[in-house]
This record gives sequence, C-alpha cells and structure tokens, in this order.
Amino acid sequence: MRLAEPFLRLPLKFDAGRIAAEIAALPGEAWVPHPGNLPGNDAVRLITTRGEQTDDTALPMAPTDYLRACPAIQQVMGTIGAVWGRSRLMRLAPSAPVPAHVDAHYYWRTHVRLHVPIITSPDVLFTCDDQTVHMGAGECWMFDTFRNHSVQNGAKTRIHLVIDTAGGERLWTLMEMARASAELPIVAPPPLPLMFEKFGLSNVMSPWELRYHVDFIAQQARPHPALESVLRRVQLFIEGWNTVWLQFGPEAEGWPNYADLIARLERDLPALGGQGVTLRNGLTLDRQLAELIYTLNQPLIAPPPVARPAPSAEHSIERPIFVVSPPRSGSTLLFQSLTRAKGVFTIGGESHHLIEDVAGLHPAQRQWRSNQLTAADATPATAAELKRQFLAQLHDRDGARPRGPVRMMEKTPKNSLRIDFFDHIFPDASFVFLYRDPKETLSSMMEAWQSGLFRTYPRLPWGGLPWSLLLVPGWQKLAGKPLPEIVAQQWATTMTMLIDQLEAIDDSRIHGIAYDDLLADPDGTMAGLCDRLGLEWDRPIGPDLPLSPTTVSAPNREKWRRHEAEIASVWPIIEPVDARAREALKRYS
Repeated sequence: MRLAEPFLRLPLKFDAGRIAAEIAALPGEAWVPHPGNLPGNDAVRLITTRGEQTDDTALPMAPTDYLRACPAIQQVMGTIGAVWGRSRLMRLAPSAPVPAHVDAHYYWRTHVRLHVPIITSPDVLFTCDDQTVHMGAGECWMFDTFRNHSVQNGAKTRIHLVIDTAGGERLWTLMEMARASAELPIVAPPPLPLMFEKFGLSNVMSPWELRYHVDFIAQQARPHPALESVLRRVQLFIEGWNTVWLQFGPEAEGWPNYADLIARLERDLPALGGQGVTLRNGLTLDRQLAELIYTLNQPLIAPPPVARPAPSAEHSIERPIFVVSPPRSGSTLLFQSLTRAKGVFTIGGESHHLIEDVAGLHPAQRQWRSNQLTAADATPATAAELKRQFLAQLHDRDGARPRGPVRMMEKTPKNSLRIDFFDHIFPDASFVFLYRDPKETLSSMMEAWQSGLFRTYPRLPWGGLPWSLLLVPGWQKLAGKPLPEIVAQQWATTMTMLIDQLEAIDDSRIHGIAYDDLLADPDGTMAGLCDRLGLEWDRPIGPDLPLSPTTVSAPNREKWRRHEAEIASVWPIIEPVDARAREALKRYS
C-alpha cells in the first residue's frame, strides 16, 4: 500500500521487555528459515493461512499456537485494532543485512506492514527510499513497501514483531495522529478483540479493480517514448477483460479467456518497447504488471485442502500410488479420473505446499538448487512428518476420512524429480508413468508460462526472477533464455530423470499409460489401469471426459500448432529423450 511518506511512527509504545520474555519461552523449533532463504534471517509464524505452519498468504488467516502462547503480542495487535494478515516475529543474526528491494506483488497493494522492535540496538538501521531511521524498542513503525527499502543489522541479534494488515478504522486514526505532529503524546487505547482476514478477492479480478491498479501503475511511470503506446495497449487489455467479465464474471468457464488476454498482452508489450518503461522505484512496468495483474489470483491453482482432524495412531499409508510425468502432460485429468476409483484417498489436489512446508524440503532451504529430492533426503524424521501431513488431509471420493490402512494417490509434477525420495519412504509404492506427445506438452507448457497462472516461485533470488512450473537441476542456466528453450529443457530434464529413477525400481510396480488412450477410451483405459493397481473401477466416466481445472485454453488436438515453429526450433533437444520415453511406455504398459 502506497504511503505519502517513507516512514510513519505511530503514537504508541509497548512493553518490549514483557514481549521479549514471551519470545524467550518459545521452543527452539518455533524458529524457521526465511522463505526467501535470506542468510541470518529466520522467523516465528504468528498468523498464517488457517493457523498452519506455512508462509502462504492464502485466506483465511488464523493465529498459530505460538501467537496463542504470547498474550503480550496479542495485546499489541488488539491495541492497534486492525484486521490482521500474515504476521511473524523476525530475527536477524548479528551483522545480517536485508538487501534493498521493492515489494511489488498484489499483496502489497492492499496491505501495510508494521514493525514493533522487541530486541534491538542503536546500530540497527532501516532505510526506505532516501531516509534512514533507527526504530526503538517498543515503538510502532510503518513504512512504504513500494519504495526501495533495506535493513542493516548491528553487532547483536535483532528481533522485530512484523505484522501485516489491510487496515482498520483505529489504525487510520493513529496514522492521522502521527501525520499531524511528530511530538504527539503516546496514546494507549483499550485493546480490541483480535480480527483476522477471512475473505478476499474472487478468483478473477473485476475490471473496475483492474482499472484502479493500472491507473496506479501509470501514475508511477517515468516519462518514456513508448509509454503512451504501452498504456494504450493496456487499456485495450482492460476493455477485453471487461467484455469477458460481462459474459462470465469470475466463473471458471471464463478463465481460459482471461488467460488468453494476459498471454497476448505479455506477447505485445515487448514489441511496443514496454520493457524500457520504468517506474519511479526502479521497477520496469512489465515487471509490475506481472506482479500485480498477471499473478493476482492464480485461478487455476487448486483451492487449499479443507482442514480435517488429525489422524489416529492406527492410520497408515500402504501401497500408495504416485502419478509421474512432466508438467502439462494431462496428469490433472488422470488424477481426477483416478479419484473416482473405490478405495483411493487423496488430499484433493497437488501437494506443493504440503511437501515443501516440511523442514528442509523447500528449495529456498536448499540454495534454490531445484525441486529434486533423493533417498538421502528421506530421513526418518522427514518421512514421519510427511506421512503425518498426508494422513491429516486424506479423504476418499465421498469425503470420508481414512479408517485403518489406506491407498493414497498423489499427483504433483515436481514428484517426477523425487521418485527415489518417495520410493525410499514408501517401498511398496506404485508409480503410474503418464506419457503425452511432447509437441502437445511443450505447447501447453509455453501457454502456461505465458498465462502467468502457473508461477510456482514468483520471485527467485536472482534478480526477482519469476518462474513457472517446476525447477529442474540446472535451471539457473535457463534464466533469460527464449521460452521455447526453457520449456524444452524443463521437459527433457524431467523426462530423463523420471526414466532414470524408474529403471531402478522393479517393473511390477510401474504402470505406463498414454494420454491419447485416456482421451480415446476413458472408461476402458481407467478400468485397465485400476485392474493393474488392484483398484475397483465402479463409477464410469462416460464418453466425455470433464474439462481439467488447469486448462488454460479450450481443448483442441491441433492447438499445439500455434507453437509449431518454436517447437521445431528446439526439437533436437526433445527428439532423443522422446524416443527413450516411448520405449519406456512400451516397457511399462
């Protein structure tokens, strides 16, 4: 949220010593690494999505057990009296910096961040734009996250209470008091009951909000010869969005149309010189559009799983099923189909957060090398935590919770790089190898990248680079390459690693299936697969498969030809790997 000033100190003062005592009583495992893997930077999660141990910003927000254990921190939040979003205790090691950056994502258009220093020293300096301040212990500060800002820690450990909010009437009043005079006396209003964010945007931004954000970006733009033509093209994009909104509103039926508008705008802006237009904070206009508009709601991502009671001790996962394939190979359609089988339990969607929230498994905690996990990563503690997390969320086709041993089915494309890992944890697992013609897959991957709806990591550490789909080993060398080469290397590396790992497993536990067969004969193909897996196929699909929720544009077997020239340019990368993949399909079918 843009402020009129770099810093604003509210007329409040809190008992930092009392809060420090609460922090000292927290267990050591409460501290987790910063999600961006900043050296010397860790945090205690206080308010998170559904109160879980996650760094996500999805709603609803709820307090964690750590916040419940800290009444003095609750009193701080109640005194400020806002509606609270994601909030944490943030600790900096001695001399650890927070590099200069700008918070440009949509989240920061609707939120402000407050800092209450708890443990600090005079040499802790916070810089925003061209101003530098020291925030004293117990004070309450706000700053403009849309300006360049950084922190330089002193010689001692620093701990701040860092709380995010979309605001509240009392907070706005305190801000006006702060602006009126820097010498205003400290106030101490009675604490209000804590309020947490529960509702946000629909899956698709309305055209009215879209105009609001584009106007904001235009106001921040520096003069440039291409600015007028770029903004004219963006206005056409808004009009197109309005037309789709009038037909579909936020309903899923219209999502492919919105994605197509985004893809065409991303394609056109470079030709108009859009990459040269910058904002006053140094960001490029196209980067700001990507952060604020393209990645806003990610409507094609499955909704978070419903919180369910923790499993009892007698529950266990036996003979789980892992669907493995490169991304955009039709695995969501296969997953949806297989969930119809009797006795199959899933968490309801892909397991990105479930897996990466386990300590040590997020790429940020692994120097951003890749999404690969090996048997060496499957420590007893990690295996136990993963099983616990899965069992807490599993349910069958009717929503029933597990009773006793269950057949879990899991489908996350990143797991194609983790077969060794899961085979070590579940030595009785079966793997379903899904093959799709790579021409169709590559076209779909390019479409996914261009849509902006599949950004798995919106801001990687190298220059804030956004990344779509999975991180393969060696991905850093692809940064800045043409999109066809990026997706070709993603596909080829994933398929090569997938086949290499399957070759180390007994063939009896591997079941090949062709995407074309699933389209041509859904029930026959699924009945055959279920028979091989030891499942009962008792709920036929019928002749028409449902549309996958991750579809970007309307299905058409020839739509890959939109990218025919690009695919031809990278076919030497694909061809030898595809030949090997076809042989693997024959072997496992």
